[in-house]
Amino acid sequence: MTLPITKFVWLPVTPASLQPQLDELCIFCRYKGSDVVQLIIRQVIHTFYFLQHLYQILAAMSGDDHPRTKMNNELQRIYGPSAPDHVRWDVYSRGSPNALTWYATVYIDDINHGDASSRTRGGAQDEAAKQAYNWLRYEVSRR
Repeated sequence: MTLPITKFVWLPVTPASLQPQLDELCIFCRYKGSDVVQLIIRQVIHTFYFLQHLYQILAAMSGDDHPRTKMNNELQRIYGPSAPDHVRWDVYSRGSPNALTWYATVYIDDINHGDASSRTRGGAQDEAAKQAYNWLRYEVSRR
């Protein structure tokens, strides 16, 4: 007797939508008892959890909560389509290759509105963008 795997998800695929298929594969694997099948299923499960983690990271970054996105949206609101002409980044690193520190400064109309340092380039840019966004929101609220 074999257990049929009847559910297939094509698009959109989300981690939650894959969980029933993984459960059925685990049941099938235990029923069959094949070492090869168990190894394949174990690899599928590890891949699933990696993809689930990646999905959560990307979902968090794709929203308006990302500091650089928030800053860009605010600049678009203020300057319209010419917003990129008003922004300049200065990003560089210092230190030994195995212990770099990244520095980022964001200039809006050639005025420093945020500067930060971090172990990653993106982290430094995000913190500088957060500072610039907070300053922009403060300035808008004063008008």
